[in-house]
Amino acid sequence: MSSKSMFVEDTDNIVITKYKRAHFPDFVQAGYYEHLHHYMEPNAAGFLKEFVYRKLLLTQKEITFVAYSKSEKKAVGSITGRRITDSLWGIWNIFVMPTYRGRRIAQMLITEIANHLKSKNVEKIISHVRKSNVPSIKHSQKSGWKSLGYSIFECERNHPIIEGSSQKIKIRKFHRDDKKQLFNVYERCMGKQWCSYLEINSENYLNRLFGPAFWEPYGRLSWLAMKKDVIVAESKGELKGYSLSRAIRFINEDYATHLVVPVTEDFHATCRKLLLKSFRPSKYTVKNKSSFVYVGRAESRMQIEKLGFNVEEFTVQGMLL
Repeated sequence: MSSKSMFVEDTDNIVITKYKRAHFPDFVQAGYYEHLHHYMEPNAAGFLKEFVYRKLLLTQKEITFVAYSKSEKKAVGSITGRRITDSLWGIWNIFVMPTYRGRRIAQMLITEIANHLKSKNVEKIISHVRKSNVPSIKHSQKSGWKSLGYSIFECERNHPIIEGSSQKIKIRKFHRDDKKQLFNVYERCMGKQWCSYLEINSENYLNRLFGPAFWEPYGRLSWLAMKKDVIVAESKGELKGYSLSRAIRFINEDYATHLVVPVTEDFHATCRKLLLKSFRPSKYTVKNKSSFVYVGRAESRMQIEKLGFNVEEFTVQGMLL
């Protein structure tokens, strides 16, 4: 049998369907458990977590499709879509079991979820892929995805940050009067195209800090459960950047710090001071561990690495439906 006929047979054997809890053991067996949400577990704890986490705290809509093998009677791939706004959804957690890769199953999943969202009047989708995954980036470009020209940098180090000797940068708490000027800082980092595509403006930019890529909004009730800490860096009356940290109150889980600092001659001094003053859970403080998320142009990576951080870079891409 030719490889082409084998491909057709394999594809015909796969159906795309909505996720059911009965699929969960298939992904656990494939070693994909860590990428699934804890509230997907097929037990009472999973149902309780889904009610608290999805219905009360986050409230944004979510849908997961799976690729199901009729011959093996198991799920062999999955994809998740989450609402960011009514017209914009994020596409996350695209997974195909290793023995099923190379059969265009990922493309089948993307096509199915894109068609589903289009039928719900969603206008555009956004996703990100690890920059080192060159085959996936090339394939997505052929499929109609376009780069937004920015990367997400997940940065981490396990030793103390040294503040440095610069006295130019002063650190203080966020004031309401800072909001408009801080948004100008945000735009300088992200660019107008980024803000336009993600529908980010001066009213919502401080509220877009959740999800796989940290740009989804929280539900209103979730703010009661979350601690949010905004620290501003200032020099001679000019705002140089800010950090925004968040975590679940009391237990300090779901922690992340976002650093928004344009690349200028004061970049390193500003970043160090902000990171030292930003909220960190006690387990980070004890271990002298620091981590943050940064969004910017690809050339920003070199400046972040000079701060002594290990950097994982993700390319951001979007597609109109």
